[in-house]
Amino acid sequence: MNTPEKTLKFLDEGYNFPSIAEETGITNEDAKALHTAKKRRSTVWHYTYNAIVDILESGVLLPPRMTPHFNERDFLIRQFGESIKKDKGFQADAKLLLFSQREDWEPASYRAARLGGRIIPLHYLNDYELYGWRVYRVGVSRDLLHPWIRLKRLCGMPPAMARSLEQYAREMGSNPYDWWGTMRPISQDKWRSVEVYNPVTKSWEPLTGIPKVDQQPAPPVPGPTFAPDVQGNVAAGREIVSRSSPAASSTWGYL
Repeated sequence: MNTPEKTLKFLDEGYNFPSIAEETGITNEDAKALHTAKKRRSTVWHYTYNAIVDILESGVLLPPRMTPHFNERDFLIRQFGESIKKDKGFQADAKLLLFSQREDWEPASYRAARLGGRIIPLHYLNDYELYGWRVYRVGVSRDLLHPWIRLKRLCGMPPAMARSLEQYAREMGSNPYDWWGTMRPISQDKWRSVEVYNPVTKSWEPLTGIPKVDQQPAPPVPGPTFAPDVQGNVAAGREIVSRSSPAASSTWGYL
C-alpha cells in the first residue's frame, strides 16, 4: 500500500493528523490536504438561485412538496390546477430534493429570464450575470443520498417520465449519473458548505451572509411535451430540471 492510500486508510479509521504523520512519514499539512481532497470528492451540490434566502433563513433543504408555498409557487399547479396533483409523475417529482456531483455547475438546474415578454433559458453559468442573478449551491455528503438510478424507483417515477428527463438533460450537457437525491429534509447541521459563484473570477466562493435577491418566481421554461397516458398521467412528466419556483427547496431549483 503506497503512502497516500495508507494515509486515507488511517483517516477512515479515525487517526489524528500527528499519528498519521508518524505512521506514514508525511507531514501534518499533507495529511490534512489529502483529507480535504477526499471530503471534497464525496461532496455533492444542491444548485439554487432565488431560493437561497428561504433556504438560509429556514436552515433546512426541503423536497418541493414540503416547502411552505408549494401550492402557490409550483408552475404546474398554476397552469393545470389542483387536478395535476393526481398525476404520478407530478407526485414523484414533488418528493425529490436533488444534488449533483459536478463541481463546475449542474446544467440541468438552469433557470429562465423574462425579457420584453420573451422567456430566455439561461443554459450557461456565465449567462446569469447578464440578468443580475447570482448562482448558489449547498454541499452535503453523498452518504446522505441515493444515486439517481435508485432514487427514480424509490419515488415512484413513471419510467417514461424518467427516460424523458434523462434524454432532455443529456441534450443540455448534463449527465443523470451525476445526480443524487433524497425525499427527506436535510438540516443545516449536515451541510458542508454554502457557496456563491463569482463570475469575475469564475470560481465558487464561501457565502458569508444572507444575500438580497428578487423573490419573484421565474417563468416556466418550455420543456418536453406533456403526453398523458391512458390513465391520464402525464407520461413525459414535468420537467424536473426546469422547475422555476423559488421556494426553499427544489427538485432542481427549489434546488
